[in-house]
Amino acid sequence: VFPLFAQLKADTQQVVQVFRATLIGMFTLLTPLCGLMIMLAPSLIQNLLGSQWAGTLPIIQLLAIASILSPIGELTVALVQGLGQPHKATILEAIQSFLAIVCAVVLVDDYGLVGVAAAWLIAITVSQGVSVDFTRRMLHRSFRGLGVPIAIICCVSFAGAVIALGMDYFFHGLLGLVVGVLIGSVMMVSLLWYLDRRFDFGVSRSLLRVFPPLARIIGLAPASP
Repeated sequence: VFPLFAQLKADTQQVVQVFRATLIGMFTLLTPLCGLMIMLAPSLIQNLLGSQWAGTLPIIQLLAIASILSPIGELTVALVQGLGQPHKATILEAIQSFLAIVCAVVLVDDYGLVGVAAAWLIAITVSQGVSVDFTRRMLHRSFRGLGVPIAIICCVSFAGAVIALGMDYFFHGLLGLVVGVLIGSVMMVSLLWYLDRRFDFGVSRSLLRVFPPLARIIGLAPASP
């Protein structure tokens, strides 16, 4: 999206629309996947990865949470570079790296690799706050109205992940993991599609604008002739 921001930088309104659509699109793709990862990580380790991965459960879950939070920062970096303010991207990277290193040094002795993953989560969380501040200063009303769609995406992702966990518990073993992923994913996609059609909170439009090939695959846009 960086070249698109650079191309549209003279049209602030278009930049805001692209930013909002891209952010919703990223949350729509990442949050359900990470929700499944968080809920099914124990089964993934036990039934697929093997005993050599024992003890990595909290690491996987912490990194999945960090991935859910990361779209704002990643998009802000592209935004500030595209609008000709790359020094702000440097500031964001510096803050994130500094916090990750300091927190890792503090936590690693007591918590090992789990402490390192927690340090990364702390750094990501703080840098997202700085990213929001940068974006609000550059783009007027850039986050206005995004709370509802993002909250709905998170709720649907949580519900689908809980259903996936239930399927995993009911069927047991590798079969439970596979069935859980499939049923949970279908529930998430179906519920998001229905709610978006019913209340029009912008998921379909955002995916269509930002990820046209994916939108065609899942039936949100007609195939190319």
